[in-house]
Amino acid sequence: MLYSRLISDNPYRLLGIGSSAPYRELLAKALSAEKSARVGLAPEPGLADIFGAGRPDAGTLVSTVRSLANNPVALTTYRLAWMLEYPPAGLREESLPGLCRLVEESFSETPTYWHLCFLVGWWAFLQAPSPATLDKTLSALTEWYEDGAFDEHFTSVLARDNGDLGSARDVLYEAQNSLIDHILQVGTTHAEDRWNAGDTAESIALLRVICNSWPDPEQLHRALKRVADLGERERARIDNLCRSFEGWTTASPMYDVGEVRAILELAVVLGDYLPAAALWRTAVERRIDQVSTAMRGCAIDLANDESDYAAARRILEHLQELPLTDDWETRLAEDLGTLSGLEAEVARQIDQVATAARSIALELANDKSDYDAARKVLERLHELPLNDDWNTIVAQDLQKLREMDESMRASGSHESIVRCKSCGQMNRIPANHTGAVPCCGKCREVLGASVSPPAIASETGAIGLFKRYSPGLVLLALIGVIMYVVSRPVYTHIPSPPVPADQSVSFTYSPDSSFKSPTGIEVPADQSVSFTYSPLALPNSGSVQKFTRADAIAPFEITTPEDNHYLIKLVDADKGSPILTVFVLSGSMVKIDVPVGTYEVRYACGKTWYGYEHLFGPDTSYSKADTTFSFEIVGNQIRGHTLTLYKVENGNLSTSTISGTEF
Repeated sequence: MLYSRLISDNPYRLLGIGSSAPYRELLAKALSAEKSARVGLAPEPGLADIFGAGRPDAGTLVSTVRSLANNPVALTTYRLAWMLEYPPAGLREESLPGLCRLVEESFSETPTYWHLCFLVGWWAFLQAPSPATLDKTLSALTEWYEDGAFDEHFTSVLARDNGDLGSARDVLYEAQNSLIDHILQVGTTHAEDRWNAGDTAESIALLRVICNSWPDPEQLHRALKRVADLGERERARIDNLCRSFEGWTTASPMYDVGEVRAILELAVVLGDYLPAAALWRTAVERRIDQVSTAMRGCAIDLANDESDYAAARRILEHLQELPLTDDWETRLAEDLGTLSGLEAEVARQIDQVATAARSIALELANDKSDYDAARKVLERLHELPLNDDWNTIVAQDLQKLREMDESMRASGSHESIVRCKSCGQMNRIPANHTGAVPCCGKCREVLGASVSPPAIASETGAIGLFKRYSPGLVLLALIGVIMYVVSRPVYTHIPSPPVPADQSVSFTYSPDSSFKSPTGIEVPADQSVSFTYSPLALPNSGSVQKFTRADAIAPFEITTPEDNHYLIKLVDADKGSPILTVFVLSGSMVKIDVPVGTYEVRYACGKTWYGYEHLFGPDTSYSKADTTFSFEIVGNQIRGHTLTLYKVENGNLSTSTISGTEF
């Protein structure tokens, strides 16, 4: 049960009297209760069956009532949180269902109807808090707040205490707003508690009810202030979580999509009432884009480099669960479609090879009784990534081969087939043959080693190949074909799609000294080379490629001039191995995190982007900083760097030009 001081500490409830009783009667009841307590008696609290039968402390109760003498708004707020008449006429059981029935049966035509409906709904929410009971409470509260008949009735009750009708209206208005603030505060506090308990769905549902059910934005803003702290805390947590995924690899865990959806949904619900909510949403969406880029890059590498389509699919399907933009959803759908096509093609090729291999294995066993060769073919076949049906078939065939081989050897009828080199006659030789040298039954020539039957010219395809050549050799060749199909690239890397083909550019190099062209060709000094490639759309500013699994924790800020785009590269100063690259658009500033270490800073710049292989084409300029950059932990602080790539007064960075090979 939720705590509400307006119920638990309400003097009218504790003394068991209706809230329409004048103040002097309330005080008299409190003093009487104090005297009774001295002899061991105490009043029975109103609705004790619902809110508990705890005996009030008489001394504290008197102090509370006395403090209300000069605080009419607080007194009136307590009155509004309790029934004007208690016990109400006709009440047979002190239960919420009993109160509901009584209100509908006996009070529907009275000025206090909506007030009683609100109280019953509010008490039900305190007993069993949920979005449904809160919605019912706030709906009844809205009707009661706008009920002029109740205002007129209750104003007359208040005027009886002080005799001033105008002052009574002002007090009623302030008390109603105080009660509303209290109700909204209890609701938002419970929503925060549910969030902290991990039930983000119910928390968001409660907040949605509050925002949709109460029209006063000022009161909502006051009530939702505490939720602003929760949202900012969650935004920072999601931000830190996503930072750890900037260098995401297949060894990294998937992150909880539900958490990301929850903070975005919270931002949408509160967006009209808390300006900070829009900032949470923008920050989280930006982080989602960064993480999705990293994870999609891993999926592409798995498909292109390792042919692990199943792992690539798991990553892409996990990404699809995120609340992504339409562009991202389209991109992932295309990726999954490409994977499906390749998986189907590989499955078809494997099925063909498996069919051919099994046919030749059965022929070896049935026609030649060469069980060893048949078993080797099936065992190699078993190494392919077969589906469950094929695995079952091959396993059954291997078992039958073992049984047949054992049976033949046990009966001594195991035999081999030998072809006569002279006349071509096929001869059967038992395994237990001893004595004379075996001869051909037709021409009587001495027989040599076992041979395969002649090739059948009319047969084509994989089965024909098996019959013409060594089964093992042909099977290895077919498996090689399958592995080639499996290892073909699925789709290109992360950068945006290239411009149309008619915008491709041709270049010819005639170098003064040997160099390596952007196509990867080593060009001697006395030769030239021509190659053609197309410009690509620019990557996003801040796009990072990592070549290490080290945690990126040190800050690195880069600012570029307006004239060119830049690809910054960090290289380990000791080992010379690349650590990461980051793309920065012209006239931009990006902030990233890098692993701790000492690095050389190299950069390439230009105006037209041709991808990570060709960079900015023949116009690429390459440079490096003359000093190394150390990113380190000093005490309890992490020391980073700021790199400004345009001339500044009193700057301390000097650079040198390098070649593309040195980059």
